[in-house]
Amino acid sequence: MVPTARMLAGNFSMEFSTTPLINPAAEGCVYTTGNPLCGAYPGNQITSINPSAKPFLSFFPTPNFPSTASYTTIAAAQAGADYISSS
Repeated sequence: MVPTARMLAGNFSMEFSTTPLINPAAEGCVYTTGNPLCGAYPGNQITSINPSAKPFLSFFPTPNFPSTASYTTIAAAQAGADYISSS
């Protein structure tokens, strides 16, 4: 699965509707035993993507079919697409 256009733009509101998306760069962020105690992005939307990171977003492929599935859903495989024939 690849990120959707919405995700590449910083909008994770549909994918993480019940889990807050934590902002590790938030002021006052405290790390205890590997668990950050930080503020969440409002509405699970990153409004400002670092300009140094933006060019790297183009390395992610675009989705090749529409999907309403989450990243935990496995797409059905084509029959016979995953084997090597010995004949």
